Amino acid sequence: WVRPEVVAPPQPPATDAMRIGNEAHALIESALTGKGTMDAIPCDEALAFYDTWREWWATSPLSAEKWQAEVAYAYNPTADSARQIGVSMARKYEVNPGEIAGTIDALALDDEHATVVDWKTGQDFAGLTADAADNWQLRLYALAVSRAHKVDTVKVMIVRITPHGVRTTEYTLDALELDAVANEVASLVKAAPTSQPTTGSHCRRCKVVAACPTTAVA
Repeated sequence: WVRPEVVAPPQPPATDAMRIGNEAHALIESALTGKGTMDAIPCDEALAFYDTWREWWATSPLSAEKWQAEVAYAYNPTADSARQIGVSMARKYEVNPGEIAGTIDALALDDEHATVVDWKTGQDFAGLTADAADNWQLRLYALAVSRAHKVDTVKVMIVRITPHGVRTTEYTLDALELDAVANEVASLVKAAPTSQPTTGSHCRRCKVVAACPTTAVA
């Protein structure tokens, strides 16, 4: 996304785990919004995830909040500003040059604070998904929400759903820490044009791993 000379290979077809996860997410989105979002009858595995989530949700304090689902934002690191944007089902974002886009699974928002939730289903990618306090995907989402809606505190949560139970981690970012996130993101973006990729466990989820020169050398 930031290195014009790197051309991403074609996206591989969805795996069974991705399909199950997408169907479980769609079921949860439908429950939160009251709108049907399923294009086809979900598989049994997705229904098992959803049933576990629904049982947990019925007793969770989170259920008292007013929720939005699949909310997309674009963050501009140079201006330290953000805006809510439209997004297609294929995650094709309407962004301007230099903006970083992403979609929040679930968002609760009032005049003073926000809660950002990320649903995780199935395997935890061998530990690649950090808990809420250290998850940079959620930290960036929190930053975008804070800038777009002028709120000073944002709670981020990871909700890991399996057919056997739900486990959550959460963390609250205040105004000072959100400023620190903004500074870190700006530094990373500034360094990207001349930076060199390094290999690691993160390569397993990289979309350009097949075209990466560092991976080829390794």
